[in-house]
Amino acid sequence: MKKMMMFTKNMAIGLILFLLFPSTWQCQSTKNINGGDCRELAIVKDFTGLDGCKLLIVTENGEKLLPAAIDDPNFILEAGQKISLSYKEMPDQMSICMAEDKIVRITCIQLFQDDSRVAIPPCDKVDRIRKESWLTPLIANHHPQEIIRYQYKTNGWAYLFTGKEFYLYDCQGTLIKKEATAEACLAGEVTMLDSGKVIFRSDEEKE
Repeated sequence: MKKMMMFTKNMAIGLILFLLFPSTWQCQSTKNINGGDCRELAIVKDFTGLDGCKLLIVTENGEKLLPAAIDDPNFILEAGQKISLSYKEMPDQMSICMAEDKIVRITCIQLFQDDSRVAIPPCDKVDRIRKESWLTPLIANHHPQEIIRYQYKTNGWAYLFTGKEFYLYDCQGTLIKKEATAEACLAGEVTMLDSGKVIFRSDEEKE
């Protein structure tokens, strides 16, 4: 009788542990996706003006991340979102965008609600083109005759790409306008037209 009671007790404990185990696993899985591990602040920006590009995630230090995968299937990226995230780089992945710094798998992501700490990349004032500059892939994409830096509205900088078509980018590498003429690109965006400085010429690049 004693053995029977012990067996029944052990069976009951085993059944409880079995029922609890999936719940525990599910909680850990949910925490891994939406928990407190989202360390880095960023903003989602629309780069569809560039061939092969769509939404990229721009971090506080100005890095552009191309999300190849998001662990949370319920999170939908939208332009303008302020987010906190964690990610793993996927160095073997390829893309046709060419504007990203890294292709990543997002392991943790959530909307960032604290407006006192908005993730804004630094404003980049470029005097000459360097190999690691965010302008380099844009030059390969647009093949401009010149790039002219202007003072953008009340502060910051804007970069005009001249050629068959004209592109205006802000100092964080986001496309502002694409127009058929320089005047249309600059209208309403640049307050001082005489502030323009040529920082790139295609004929000098070929020499």
